[in-house]
Amino acid sequence: MSQNRLPEVNNSYSVHKENARAFFTDPEQYLLVKLFTPHTQFVFANNLFPYTLPRNYKHICLWLNPKYSKFWTESRIYSTICHFLSTKHLKLVEMFENRTEVRSVLGIPHWHIICKPKSSR
Repeated sequence: MSQNRLPEVNNSYSVHKENARAFFTDPEQYLLVKLFTPHTQFVFANNLFPYTLPRNYKHICLWLNPKYSKFWTESRIYSTICHFLSTKHLKLVEMFENRTEVRSVLGIPHWHIICKPKSSR
């Protein structure tokens, strides 16, 4: 569990993972079905279990379909994130991929995007 989340968010995350295990072989199989069609390369999604952030900040994830991840360089990821945020009038605060030892989803590459409205200071 993440120490960066509120306890109630961690509890919801635990329940969500258990529910996914009840219907799929594991939570990653659930995410593959939920996020991607056969030809979807990437998806932006609000993090349903966000880290604790200041008010007005958003926690979005960029999920890469593992079938296509070899085609994604760090610069392509960065430019895709920046373009997406600009279309939503959001300002990038931070983007990162969790270190392997703290990842809860190992088989689907994903980046955490912390952002805020462009008008926020």
